Amino acid sequence: MNKEAFKIDFKDIEECRKEVNVEVPQKEVSAAYEKNVAMIRNQVNLPGFRAGKAPKALVVKKFSKELEGQVRQDIFQSVMESIFEDEDNAPVSQPEVDQGEISAKSDFTFTLKFDVSPKFDLPDYKSLDLKAEEFKADDKAVEEELKTVQERFGKLEVVDRAAAEDDFVKCNFEGEVKDNVDEVPEAANGILKGEDRWIPLKETSLLPEALQNLNGKKAGDEVEWTATFAEDHPVEFLKGKEVSYKCSVVEVHGRVIPELDDELAKQAGAESVVDLKAKTLEGLEAKFNAEKLNENKEAALEKLLEGFECQLPPTVFENEVNRMVLTLKHEKGIAQQEASEEPTDEDKAKEEELKKEAEEKAVKELKTRFLLSKIAKEEEVKVEEYELQYQIYMMAQQYQVDPKVFQEQLVKNGSINEFKEQILIDKALGKVVELSTLKDK
Repeated sequence: MNKEAFKIDFKDIEECRKEVNVEVPQKEVSAAYEKNVAMIRNQVNLPGFRAGKAPKALVVKKFSKELEGQVRQDIFQSVMESIFEDEDNAPVSQPEVDQGEISAKSDFTFTLKFDVSPKFDLPDYKSLDLKAEEFKADDKAVEEELKTVQERFGKLEVVDRAAAEDDFVKCNFEGEVKDNVDEVPEAANGILKGEDRWIPLKETSLLPEALQNLNGKKAGDEVEWTATFAEDHPVEFLKGKEVSYKCSVVEVHGRVIPELDDELAKQAGAESVVDLKAKTLEGLEAKFNAEKLNENKEAALEKLLEGFECQLPPTVFENEVNRMVLTLKHEKGIAQQEASEEPTDEDKAKEEELKKEAEEKAVKELKTRFLLSKIAKEEEVKVEEYELQYQIYMMAQQYQVDPKVFQEQLVKNGSINEFKEQILIDKALGKVVELSTLKDK
């Protein structure tokens, strides 16, 4: 299809919104019909005709609606490709289409309406005077990280000492439910009686108040206590019941922390203790730099938005406000109101307050998006394929799904470009930080 033959006229209907009148010559419309008739002929089997041999007139008559829809689609796609080549007029909202009649024997005209990006001058984003703090080695921090490594490789073993919090106590116990005349259900048996059972000494344990009463006890000790089960206990029979426990401690298992030696270092992925310390220091430096980068990103964005104004595309703004309202309702635990319910004055006031908050967030979100997108273009910041795949992988890990499935879902629901845009915006903000701190390093 010859896009050069299209007549496309742009008209401003308001700031950040265009109306586009499109005229496609009859020659191009006819060519689109011919192409799609040929495609349909090769795909369908009509009684009495071999595949691809049915008369054109019969195909046009039988599949007129499908044919018209596909021709419109092809023309619309070609027009949109032409429009997107013009950066000043590229749509940022879903176009509203007012289509007229279409025929292979005449020109085809239709109208589009859509939002475009705002026009503005970039603020000075290279001189924000951001802090460029350098990492300083901290022996104490390294030692704390190494202790964490030791604890990670600790093992539960029998210990010859009194039980402490987070230990496991092996014991025999039996509980008697006060004033109970009912038969004890199977679900409660394992909580009221046990032999050689392991009880974790934690606030939330199998036996209520086990931490308070078994803490400090040794093997061979006998312990008695009375506890009341919570009203929301998962076993219906035990809810709110008072139970007297008799418990004999058999063993105490505590976490034994290994020595920091070369063997432990190899288990942790290093070659030796010296290498483990070096890797730990590198990790602390990377963590420090990441934290400072995030702090500077926040500071840079705050400075960039100070006094920055631009007209926001109306449809995009309305959609963003609606999205923010739903997000805020979810965050605040506000249930959706039934359509049949008449809202009270209080409901209306809360809804108005929520919408105001959503509008403020939408303004900041959109200003950030348009500003940093323009900076990305100015600094030639782009999202490489490996960066997109890495972020998809990280998000998939967070949601515990297969990265391939996650990417397919992004493509299916049309979110892949938005996902990529978020990566671009973050990279652009990182570029601003780099440019504003470079002179101080």
